[in-house]
Amino acid sequence: MKTLRMPFASLLPALTRPWSRLGVSGGRKFSPFHSACRLACLKDAANVIPSKALTTQSARHVSSALYRRISFANSSIGAGMKRERATQLLTDMLDRLEAGGWPLDLADEVYVFGSYARGALEPADVDVVVEHRTDDRLTAEFVHALSYGRDPSGSMKRALKGRSRGIQLQLRQRENLEKDGIPLMLLWRKGEPMAAARARLADLTSDPLAGRAQRDHMIDAFEGLDQWIPRPVRADLAAMVGRKAVTITQLALDGTEPAHPLAQRALTRWSPTSPLRRAASAALAHAETRGCDMAAVHLHGEPLHGRWDTAPDPVFGIGLGWQRYGRLAYLLEDVTEWIEVIRPTRAQPLHALHIIVTDRTALPQP
Repeated sequence: MKTLRMPFASLLPALTRPWSRLGVSGGRKFSPFHSACRLACLKDAANVIPSKALTTQSARHVSSALYRRISFANSSIGAGMKRERATQLLTDMLDRLEAGGWPLDLADEVYVFGSYARGALEPADVDVVVEHRTDDRLTAEFVHALSYGRDPSGSMKRALKGRSRGIQLQLRQRENLEKDGIPLMLLWRKGEPMAAARARLADLTSDPLAGRAQRDHMIDAFEGLDQWIPRPVRADLAAMVGRKAVTITQLALDGTEPAHPLAQRALTRWSPTSPLRRAASAALAHAETRGCDMAAVHLHGEPLHGRWDTAPDPVFGIGLGWQRYGRLAYLLEDVTEWIEVIRPTRAQPLHALHIIVTDRTALPQP
């Protein structure tokens, strides 16, 4: 395998040529569809991955995965939690930061915002933004996770949250949130005594008049589901609807299993009890009922056909829990329909958004 001794950003021209090959054994053909996806990822990954020597194989995996620097957590959130529980989640996070260790030593600042910060008695979730640095190890894990279809920010999220649910975590988004006029309350800053952070947390007292914050970037299709649609996703999708580039409707999926052999084979990616398998099965069955060419379906980042070099151009995309959301506008340039199962679960109802491209020229451009 060749190693390219060049900054990561300098790989951009090679990775964005339509139908290009990267000059390595086993290199696969990339269509313009894939090139656009890689371009979107590269533009954002430049803010995450420092210049370093990358193998061409790693570069291809990084660029083909649709990952966005905004890095939001996909928490399983209920209708609300008691404020005491939310406070305990933040206390546990501070304890982890105080204990330190990798990658928490890279964290610089923690801010709280949303309904909890305003004093809500039963916040739907705890909105937290964390600013952090990167190092070679975090970069390597980022690349490795993308290569195997996992969450690139998984290490940092797990270190901050543990196994707790109920925290809506955004990484390195302070500047963007401030630009949108969202008030942030500093909870912790690197270098100061942890007692100062605990004092700030104690000062965030309850306010019986503080209800749930009004959700911005809302359209009809998000009603009742917005707590499972992260704010950056709502912003992008609402903008596309506003430009009449797409239509979006809610979709309730049942537990039907797909019959097509390609669909059945694709489901072996997950264990029988996996929430992702249940969500994928329901979405694939829906695609079958719409008469889709199953060979042209892309499921969770992979073609059902199984081979990138011989698979037809995708026409129907399926995403699961926003894990591969990236910049969906680039994906929609080559598909006609997209289903996103917004909250894969083992037993609860499966809700999805059905996105249909109506005007490709109105989609956001790179």
